[in-house]
Amino acid sequence: MFDPTSALSAAVNNSTKVAGTPFFATIIDKLLGFKVSEWGAQGEVVKKQILEGFEEAKRKGLGLQYVSTFRSSANLINVGTKVARYIDPAKKSEVGIENDVFWGLLDHAQTVSNDEMQEVIAKILAGEYNKPGTYSMSTLQILKSLSKKELEKMSFFGSFYLKEHGFLADFFSMKKDAYNLRLKLDVDYSDFLDLQNLGLIQAGDYTRSWNVKKIQFLQLNIVKLL
Repeated sequence: MFDPTSALSAAVNNSTKVAGTPFFATIIDKLLGFKVSEWGAQGEVVKKQILEGFEEAKRKGLGLQYVSTFRSSANLINVGTKVARYIDPAKKSEVGIENDVFWGLLDHAQTVSNDEMQEVIAKILAGEYNKPGTYSMSTLQILKSLSKKELEKMSFFGSFYLKEHGFLADFFSMKKDAYNLRLKLDVDYSDFLDLQNLGLIQAGDYTRSWNVKKIQFLQLNIVKLL
């Protein structure tokens, strides 16, 4: 039998270290209707209340609805815990009520229990929190339609992404050196093309310059991740 107390308790316990961050204080706590940090301090009392409420709901034939509510809360807390690791704690959020990408993604987060999918959602939420307007509505719609396997591909390729810049285009060339490197890293070029076809990676490339120690400048071809 599903115990909503255990599910929500696990989520709250996981959030202990980040419950005081701006993301919880301004977003998650308000959506939940209680402060996660205070919930932890009153844990046993609240657990009893939740379990009693669950038993009462079952007697009324509303057990499934009760479980659904707490599943949503647990998912939201778990995603919030992940987001809190990536946001800029020194920056006051400028996310407005009209930001459909951010709020739509938060709604979607409540329906996702898979840890890998939550991680991807959290990173996008953090990016939008730190810099509103980073992502488009098409990104949100695509994300909602992705399978676990496709999200895993996206997460894997994200590990090769240069923050705020993009992918090294040469990494995905058909030259022998690039091919051998991909082979060693277990990078499947067809997976990269799949993400391009889904619209998650911009097909066009551009050149970006950086100042590098001992080198006057360095120019690299970049492929953008949407």
